[in-house]
Amino acid sequence: MDVNRIKKPLYIAVLALLIIFLLVWYFLGGKPSVLGVFKNGEYGDRVKLDSSFTYASAKYSGGVAVFGKDSVFGITNSGKKAWQIPFTVSDPILSAGGRFVLAADRGGKRTVLISGGKVKHEAETEGAIITATVNKKGDYAVVMKERGFKGLVKVFSSKGKELFAWHSAEQNILSVALSEDSKQLAVAVVNMKDLSKLTTLLQFDLKDTVPDTLDVGDENLVSTLLYNKGELIAAGDEALYCFKKDGSQKFRIDYSGREIQKFSMYAGGTMAMLFRGADDGSGNTVEFYDGLGRLSGTAKVDGNVSSFDTFGNYAVVSTQNELYVIHKNGRIVSQRTLESSVNRVFLCGSRNRLFLMGGVKAGMYVL
Repeated sequence: MDVNRIKKPLYIAVLALLIIFLLVWYFLGGKPSVLGVFKNGEYGDRVKLDSSFTYASAKYSGGVAVFGKDSVFGITNSGKKAWQIPFTVSDPILSAGGRFVLAADRGGKRTVLISGGKVKHEAETEGAIITATVNKKGDYAVVMKERGFKGLVKVFSSKGKELFAWHSAEQNILSVALSEDSKQLAVAVVNMKDLSKLTTLLQFDLKDTVPDTLDVGDENLVSTLLYNKGELIAAGDEALYCFKKDGSQKFRIDYSGREIQKFSMYAGGTMAMLFRGADDGSGNTVEFYDGLGRLSGTAKVDGNVSSFDTFGNYAVVSTQNELYVIHKNGRIVSQRTLESSVNRVFLCGSRNRLFLMGGVKAGMYVL
């Protein structure tokens, strides 16, 4: 018997089955139900929530972290509640970068850095915390109140070593961002010296306390800062600016006269903004832009928007009773009616896998 003649058709059959499997997986967006593990709808652990408390949440590599009044816990993309860390708080702050999660107590002085479901570092700050953010290296920036100043910004390593400090004098701090390589820090402050400009945007090299001042327009109140592949995104109520690593402007998107409700950007580059429509919640517009600031797609969604997120080539929008998943070309690929309202939604690993957090429960969901 020629063994090779038998093996060859067998190899071809196995290869064909593998190709068919991968094609089905691809066209369904990595839908877990392809494997027969999950059914459409809720899957994994259901986490009960206290409807009287406002929870914070953040998406990290592999799952979603949720910060309640007495603990921070993580739900993996497979739907499992994988870890929980005690942390009593009245006003939670939660930030995620890569596999790191930073939890802080707004108005308090405690920060906890988490990685792999374990506490990597925790500290007490010298002043009451206003806000905090972490990058994918686990280095983090904390904005604190300070006597005699409007604010103090400090940057710490993942081991708690202080890397940088800056006092904001008489200027109120609106937002901060720390670059992925921890070499640059961006700070947006309310301009108290020049009333012709609402926001002053400062970018520090952490080896130098003298910042560069970046132009973000005159009547533009910048509330969102983030770094993406070394470039700084500054989103305000009138326009969005993208700056190269050297501080020069890469592009500007002007939306003056329209009310921006939500902004989201996936680390891979998909950038989306949601603009308010009519007073009755109809005619909201989602717009997608590429890495050069060019419009790539638009879509209309109805309802009062509660949450917005991006992943890969997609955005998800939740209203009081509808859920929309939209491709960056503007095509609505999924739409579902919700049984109850959603406070927070994340796309987790594919366009079909979502994290939904309502008033009384949270968990993963498959479309």
